Amino acid sequence: MNLSEKSQKLIEKATKKHPNLKLSVGIYHKGETTLKLFDKTGEIPYESHFYEIGSITKVFTTSLLAKFLAEGAMSLEDSIGKYFPTLEAGLVLPTIEELATHTSGYNDNDDVAWREALPLMFEVLFKGDGTRAMELLTMDREEMLRRLSQAKLKNRGKKWAYSNFGMALLGQALAEVAGISYRELMQNYVLELGLRQTFIGTDVEGMMPGYNMKGKPAPNFDWKNNLYAPAGALTSNVEDIVAFGKLHLMGTPDYLNLTHEVTTFQKDMGLGWWLDKKHPSRFYHGGNTPGYSSQLTIDKEKDAVVVLLSNVYVYKEREALVESILAGL
Repeated sequence: MNLSEKSQKLIEKATKKHPNLKLSVGIYHKGETTLKLFDKTGEIPYESHFYEIGSITKVFTTSLLAKFLAEGAMSLEDSIGKYFPTLEAGLVLPTIEELATHTSGYNDNDDVAWREALPLMFEVLFKGDGTRAMELLTMDREEMLRRLSQAKLKNRGKKWAYSNFGMALLGQALAEVAGISYRELMQNYVLELGLRQTFIGTDVEGMMPGYNMKGKPAPNFDWKNNLYAPAGALTSNVEDIVAFGKLHLMGTPDYLNLTHEVTTFQKDMGLGWWLDKKHPSRFYHGGNTPGYSSQLTIDKEKDAVVVLLSNVYVYKEREALVESILAGL
């Protein structure tokens, strides 16, 4: 499958702007899969590489949630307090559905830890220094319980606010139900889905080095014992993310369809997925970390999956390229 002239120009523009960029593109369309790799010289012979996929991890977490829902092990109406029985009584706590749709009332921008961390993330992206940021973006069980007991949820179930903390809570609830760590649970789950090249953490042979927007090497996240893992800990390659997208496209297993449905509180959110208002058959999620940028988009009407994985933070270029590829199918 050849990319349109517009798509090729967008890639050329991105690689000129970011000389260290390695961009892996995966496209599934009506039974045919195409894999491509680009750098500053243009398209080069395809080789498989591993990338941090950042927040695409969230739809893996909600896919596992859908499995537990289908099995009757959890309910969307459950309070998160059900899975943290040591919390004091009387706390205002969100439901599982609110956590999965970012309507829990938790807002990363309002939290003290994130208020401290956001300027440091700026340092990671533009200066390449991420030591202190990595320390602040780490949470153990004690810290999770502290924040659960102190948070004031003024807009619970009423207002959308993207929350990594909310997704971390959801992942921990899944782990509580399974009786094992989220790390072990998710690693087992991706193997159950037939994904052999998807891993928790960044200690992966063949990992593509990441770069910030200034072209400096960006540090990889250390996810060991970090309860933020359900929000962004997976590393994968384009082959596995295309395969994961195909499972959702085809609704196999059928519980995956639960994640694409419009939810009670947010009309443009499924469970973890963004639902495209302009294209009702399309849903997607992106991922950003200091040295990586990724996007997974699924369009049921076009019978298509588009995956972009890059080792440079390229948010705007990524959005435009996905739209161009889908328009050309």
